[in-house]
Amino acid sequence: LRDDRDIDPQYFDYDEVTSTLQSIQTSYPAIAQRYELGTTAENRKIWGLKISDNVQVQEEEPEVLVIGLHEAREIMSTEIAMDMAQYLTSNYGSDPDVTNWVNTWQIWIVPMMNPDGSAYCWSTDQYWIKNRNDLGGDVYGVALGHNYPTDWGACFGSSSDPNSNGYRGATAGSEAETQAILTLADNHKFMAVVSYHSFNEFVLYPYGCTGETAPEFGILSSFASSVGSQIQKEDNSYGYQTGAWWEVLYANDGNETDYFYANQGSMAIAVEVNAESYYPSYSTRNSTVNRNRAGWQKVLDLYE
Repeated sequence: LRDDRDIDPQYFDYDEVTSTLQSIQTSYPAIAQRYELGTTAENRKIWGLKISDNVQVQEEEPEVLVIGLHEAREIMSTEIAMDMAQYLTSNYGSDPDVTNWVNTWQIWIVPMMNPDGSAYCWSTDQYWIKNRNDLGGDVYGVALGHNYPTDWGACFGSSSDPNSNGYRGATAGSEAETQAILTLADNHKFMAVVSYHSFNEFVLYPYGCTGETAPEFGILSSFASSVGSQIQKEDNSYGYQTGAWWEVLYANDGNETDYFYANQGSMAIAVEVNAESYYPSYSTRNSTVNRNRAGWQKVLDLYE
């Protein structure tokens, strides 16, 4: 919903994500490590935070990946990912559930996959979607959520027009941000992947192309429903709507959930949060992240 407000400065911007992740590592060095996953076209770092009981060691433990901000304007996705990082590290050792999750999993959190797009939202156009790759002719940006190799350009779920907000890129996996995630995937096998988006109150699972059904549809559907049922909606009822992308939202090719499911067998879901706006009043921020804790906590209960 377009309005005349600037972005509330209490929301995380790129510099604050960078410094807060470093602060988490400094405060909790035994369980948290910040990693540089890649560098964007405008020379910003794509940060990942690993949380685990032996964080410096690659252990034989299940791994989970949480991603925020594929689309630049989806600011609450970063807030939820950052809240998860802060909650897990600050409650480790005192909360039995948190301690068990951190001891059991290797948890990777990428709070801001699209830092260039985010910076452009803060400086120029708060409703920008794509990254800021210079395509020439004063045209910028690729839609990162359509740039993954699986079903890239396979249906009417993206665009070949560089001027479009849904532009999928010249080739599959062309963007530095996507490549950072693909490289991370090459080095890890994620049992579960949760990608946060806004705005709607949905839990979405593969596949994105209309009529395409995942072989393990029943398992994915059950998993998405178990997560969605835990999340309280803004009207105070419980239960985000669940379904494949094309069933609930729209056809969506080249997306992250399809990639991780098809290539790693991951239980991969996208969680769309907030009911009415990309930029809800900051007064709703804490209630939104608190409501969504139950969702990612359900994911971490997957391996018991």
